[in-house]
Amino acid sequence: MTHLEIMLETKEEKNLVKEIDKLPYISFPYTNENLEAIIKGMQINSEDYVLGIMGSGQQGLAMIEKGAKADLIDYDFSLNERIFNIRKNLDNLKILEKGDIFSLKTEFSRYNKVYLSNSTDYKCQDYLKNQKKFIQFGKNFNQKTTFYLSRSVFESNRKLKKEGFRINEDLTKKSNKIEMGWKPQIIVKDDEQISLIQRIIKKIKPLI
Repeated sequence: MTHLEIMLETKEEKNLVKEIDKLPYISFPYTNENLEAIIKGMQINSEDYVLGIMGSGQQGLAMIEKGAKADLIDYDFSLNERIFNIRKNLDNLKILEKGDIFSLKTEFSRYNKVYLSNSTDYKCQDYLKNQKKFIQFGKNFNQKTTFYLSRSVFESNRKLKKEGFRINEDLTKKSNKIEMGWKPQIIVKDDEQISLIQRIIKKIKPLI
């Protein structure tokens, strides 16, 4: 039994799950991603406030199981019986109105970690467009914010560093050792790198 496979306690809960299972909007009853890869790759803990894609709901449940707070959004709502299995930290979970996470209007500074699933390249194979979409979105967040992408969008740090981001190689390798079906990438907003470059240029410029 996995950490999310907890038995339902009452007959009413079991009957409710059966009714929910009949609903047409449950399009993702189970995730095809590795929850352990997400949790360990993002180093989720009780100090985190996560913004993420809901999917099957399992990802968010795994996050709040660690004590983190999580706001989840998606085009489709697809909760299944596991939503009833996590009780201890359920108040930490908020389901936002359905929509596109990249068009979300909110106070982004409250989040220190962002789980994007495959939303960066969902229905779009234009890598340049996907990279631009991530960078524009990522600039809404504070320095040191960590982003989890289920599929690698950036081949290297070259472009990211110019925009104030970097690939966390250690966490990316850790997630990829666990996740066999996807190729996750962990990106950190790191304004210190770009600020350092700007300071160096400022010092050199009068000498040119």
